[in-house]
Amino acid sequence: MLSIEADPIAKNFSIMKKLIASFIIIFCLAGGLQAQVTDSSANASKKGSTKYFYYPEANIYFNEANGNYTFYDAATSTWVTNPQLPSGYSVNKNTPRTTIYYNGADVWTDNTAHQKKYGTKTNNLSPKP
Repeated sequence: MLSIEADPIAKNFSIMKKLIASFIIIFCLAGGLQAQVTDSSANASKKGSTKYFYYPEANIYFNEANGNYTFYDAATSTWVTNPQLPSGYSVNKNTPRTTIYYNGADVWTDNTAHQKKYGTKTNNLSPKP
């Protein structure tokens, strides 16, 4: 019987196994590092941003940090920020909402995209962007 050192085919097979195992390890490590980079970049994008709750059914934003609502006032055709909602608008803890992180105070500038992404409005006081 030939030993691995004496058999060139067995030696080449052993080298190939080591190369394949090395590539698999490198691939797995690179994938894990990529996931960590993605996660940290997602957290970095939230830093410095304002957290809003967006209520798609009412088309209202709520800034938890300062307690203000942002909504469209059809009478003046403008977006208004106020600590209270006018009559006709209604949100509570059971109203479906999503969290949006936005740099700046004019979160409503992306309202058309938010409506498309998170659902349609049903509140009759909601804007026509």
